[in-house]
Amino acid sequence: MYISKNYGFSFSTEKSDIDLVDFLASLVGVEIQFKVKSGNVRKFMFDSDSHYFYGVVITMKNQRSFASLVDEKGVLKVKISDLADLEKIAEFNFFVINKLNGFGLYQYHYGACTLPNFGEMLKGRYRRHLEEKREKALGTLGENPSKKQLQAINSRFFHGLHFDMLVQSRDVETVLSAYREIRSFKYEVASVEASLSADSPFQGMVTKAKHEVRFDTSVDSSLIIEGIKSMISTVKDRTAKIEVVNDLDESAFLKIMDVPVNFGEMSYSDFMKGLSTFEPHNLTSCVLFKSLTDKCEKEYAHVFSKKVS
Repeated sequence: MYISKNYGFSFSTEKSDIDLVDFLASLVGVEIQFKVKSGNVRKFMFDSDSHYFYGVVITMKNQRSFASLVDEKGVLKVKISDLADLEKIAEFNFFVINKLNGFGLYQYHYGACTLPNFGEMLKGRYRRHLEEKREKALGTLGENPSKKQLQAINSRFFHGLHFDMLVQSRDVETVLSAYREIRSFKYEVASVEASLSADSPFQGMVTKAKHEVRFDTSVDSSLIIEGIKSMISTVKDRTAKIEVVNDLDESAFLKIMDVPVNFGEMSYSDFMKGLSTFEPHNLTSCVLFKSLTDKCEKEYAHVFSKKVS
């Protein structure tokens, strides 16, 4: 069953030239579209009040048909249905951003726009705004600006929008000790050159090195855990995955480094009920925004409503 999860994030323009609130305010009422490699189109919509920016990312898919199972006289059959010419399959992500500190909550479910992609698209939009301001500033310098003047303006517009997902560190020993067996460890090394010997024929040529270690089942898990702990400092952030087996003989892959914090879940059926209240020309009337602001102001006020110095 699909579940809609709430992930936290933050935006900052501390070192940049365009204030975060001014940037987001410039997007209110503007329909923004991004094309993605898959051929899908993503549309951003923004609104605001005195405390929050409200937004939705709509992913419109180029899929023209879908499959379903139907019961024909007690026999299950696959039915392929085509969409009408004016219909599109769409996925929705709702989010809120606190004007006080740039912290926000983002609703995500499988098949919709991921939080990192959301952050990258807004960073790209912000960079366009910066470039427009930089070009105007350069235009004020006249025909023969000095090198110092050019450097000053380029430096002023160098820093862009900073985006972070809210993550939590996990204690490796505590997490892994709960499992019956540890099967494998996949990771990417943080420093590729340092991992190669001086006489390696690939020295100076490699940009990425991935490893997969499979463990002997006769080795005590405590020794494997100690070995993994000692390796963590050499592993590139967010690339470590460990295959484990629980007491029911079910295997799974765990991420053990910085993991996105889940600030609550909603069943997909409840999400769809909330989505039914969505009106593009009256964004904030959607009840899904209320569930997000309640999280920010009540359950997780210490995270999303704090002042950032």
